[in-house]
Amino acid sequence: MKTLNIVLAGLTTVVVAAAATGCSAPELEKKERRSSTTSALGKPKPTLKTAASKETTAQYGITEWRMFRGKKDLFMTGYDDSGKAVKGVSLSFEKAEDSDDAELVTHINDGSGITAARNLATQSLASDAIPADSADFIQQVAGDLGNISGLLGGELPEIGEEVVACGANLAAVCQLALQCCAGLWWGKPGDVDSCWAAAKAAVGSAAQCAQAAVDIAGGIDLSHYKLPKGTGHIDIGAILGGHVENPFSGAGVAALANPFGATRDLVVDAETGDVDFDNTEE
Repeated sequence: MKTLNIVLAGLTTVVVAAAATGCSAPELEKKERRSSTTSALGKPKPTLKTAASKETTAQYGITEWRMFRGKKDLFMTGYDDSGKAVKGVSLSFEKAEDSDDAELVTHINDGSGITAARNLATQSLASDAIPADSADFIQQVAGDLGNISGLLGGELPEIGEEVVACGANLAAVCQLALQCCAGLWWGKPGDVDSCWAAAKAAVGSAAQCAQAAVDIAGGIDLSHYKLPKGTGHIDIGAILGGHVENPFSGAGVAALANPFGATRDLVVDAETGDVDFDNTEE
């Protein structure tokens, strides 16, 4: 059994790797995801760029991970060695369809259209059933996120503390969002404590990335660093549910209107995870 600790600005999350459960989830109504558009502004620059693990490269052809911040969304997309988007994941904070509650919605951008949505006020979780290949991909993403967090938690003397904090917080948000929303994919309730932690970490990342703006005008490029060895594929299905109490009371959309502090909305191609500006804005 492996235990991975991610510690960030007072936030600690533990991921336990064990045997897969083999459970499947009921198929529920899914949230639609817009496809990307062609923008005259060109492609947005990633906030964080890192290498992928050898395992991810071997299995998916992904050599590099790039994270992009929108106003409400965070995208993590894998690219091959020619710079082409392969597939990825994204998360967003959205308004629930039938209330003013905020929802944390996770998307798998691999052509499957799989989503999971957690209401932050009621804790209710709705999700599509997940095919085996998408489940394998998500667990590999979780493993690389652990490696990325390990890299950012190590010695990076040439990079400022604010820059490291910005990147580490974004990695933590992704990890926490998977723990929050992925439960029904493996027949488990998910870790509800991680849902609120993901929201708080997202809001915290806006301030940290803003403080580092001068240093990361072109993004944080750590792609020349090898990821730490030893995390590998993480079995999210082994994560047990969290609190039975309601830690999300009063969590409305207003507090999460722009948690990542970006100036523009972004959209993603659900087939590949490729990111573009939303040119429906003025």
